[in-house]
Amino acid sequence: MKRPVVTLLVGAVLVVIFALLLFVFQVRQSEVAVVTTFGRPTRSITEPGAYLKWPWPIQRVYKFDRRIQVFEDKFTEGLTADNNNLLTAVYVGWRIANAEEFFPKFG
Repeated sequence: MKRPVVTLLVGAVLVVIFALLLFVFQVRQSEVAVVTTFGRPTRSITEPGAYLKWPWPIQRVYKFDRRIQVFEDKFTEGLTADNNNLLTAVYVGWRIANAEEFFPKFG
């Protein structure tokens, strides 16, 4: 008699966990999230914490790292007009300031 009760309890817990995975998402301190509803950005979340959403395909969450991103290219060597060697390197740092503007262009 106890076995069906335990099975039902375990099944109910699994259903609750699955529902939480569908309806809840987390934004970390180093992230910014853009929530889209039917493909259109509806809100941008910058504060860390747990938030609610409708499951896919109604809403989808895109997360971006808001820390400073760094791109560094390798050194390239070239000659100047007076035959001197010239070493150049490209170094770029950027951060996402407005996720709602960033998302349609690069998301």
